[in-house]
Amino acid sequence: RETDFVVGLDGAVEAWVREGGGEWLEKYVWDGMTTEGDLKRLVGGGKVDVDGLVGIVRRGRGGERTAFKLLSVVAAEGGRVQEEVGDDEMDMICDLVEVGREGWGVEEREDLEDCVEEAVKVLPRGVREMMEEGEGGLSMGGGASGGGKGGLEGLVGRVMTWLLVCEWVEGAEKRGLVGGYVGATGIVERLLGGVIGKMIEEGWDGEGGGGGMGCMEYGRGGWKEEEVFELCLNGFTRALEVLPGLVREWWTGCGDRGVKEAVLAFVEKQASKVVLGKEMGKIVGAGRETLGEMNVKGSIVSGEITATYVQDEVELCVVVKAPKAFPLRNVEVDASRGGGSGGQGIRWGLMMNCSLQQGSGGILDALLLWKDNIEAEYEGVEPCPICYAILHPDTRSKPGLECKTCHNKFHKRCLVQWFQQKQTNACVICQQPIEIAHGKRGR
Repeated sequence: RETDFVVGLDGAVEAWVREGGGEWLEKYVWDGMTTEGDLKRLVGGGKVDVDGLVGIVRRGRGGERTAFKLLSVVAAEGGRVQEEVGDDEMDMICDLVEVGREGWGVEEREDLEDCVEEAVKVLPRGVREMMEEGEGGLSMGGGASGGGKGGLEGLVGRVMTWLLVCEWVEGAEKRGLVGGYVGATGIVERLLGGVIGKMIEEGWDGEGGGGGMGCMEYGRGGWKEEEVFELCLNGFTRALEVLPGLVREWWTGCGDRGVKEAVLAFVEKQASKVVLGKEMGKIVGAGRETLGEMNVKGSIVSGEITATYVQDEVELCVVVKAPKAFPLRNVEVDASRGGGSGGQGIRWGLMMNCSLQQGSGGILDALLLWKDNIEAEYEGVEPCPICYAILHPDTRSKPGLECKTCHNKFHKRCLVQWFQQKQTNACVICQQPIEIAHGKRGR
């Protein structure tokens, strides 16, 4: 195989993908690639066959650890940006995602299109197609996934592909919109529900770790039962880190008592510490360019994070308290301290709660949203009556859709979600009908 490397490392990966994996490149990747720069050169600046590598991961029949390692580098480098899709393909994608979603109207469809437009820029086509396949894709109801293996070993391909989804979503610039697409596919409830259920069938009771990835090391050959358990728990923990709102929604609505109890025990004993530790790491690592004049301090032991910010010589303060089962259970937010008025503090607290409960971001994202909304409010902009924020947590847009009767302004995305939940197009404040203008596709 030396001739492949003479032609170029990118070509070596392509040849490896065409052959469906194999040890000849794996040893080079794991033993010869000594630095992150080596791996970046190997994937050819994002030109490598991402979908081919995803296929190797998905099948789980050999080479999946190496393919996953290469794809993680691609994701860290910004993923593989797709071309904009045309109207016909957009319709096809949305039709696939909408299957089983009863009661969706024009507004919900347009909101989905916004999410899909962003998702196709971030998620490789091979990953998206498997998410859009419903019960035949990444879910536990599919057929050939995981190489047709039974028991726990059949989970390997699915869970590794899910870990890749988390890699790309986490690095997305508009993470909220990409998370909206992931949520619309229903993959979280299908995959996580199935994986956890299968683990319980095999005797899992909520014990075990969820932070290490020793099972992904090269040279392990096949998958032992304990390694599959470790992989699955890491898949669930990553979901909690990247898409906490979707996991919380799935867990809250789960009707299987055994699944709920096992998940709660695992989060309280293991996953919460991992997720909160990474949140603290992001806060500590955030420089002045990110935080501006906001000061943040916190403790993993107490689970309490305090942020202070001075605006017009008034010091404002917010305290976020993470519960034992964070992020499965909601944080407590106290924004009443400091020099702001009582009404402002209550509203800011509600805004942060909404952001953390419904958005795709973490605690640092919510604190930055708090600071940016304070600046916008001092400029005289009124918040959206639904999410209590001026800047939407996902789109960062200001309220622009006005009720013609009471003249309150809302975020379009907030109104769409409100209409869907309440099955009405009445204004939140005055209860009069609100018409939302159709988007650029004319629907």
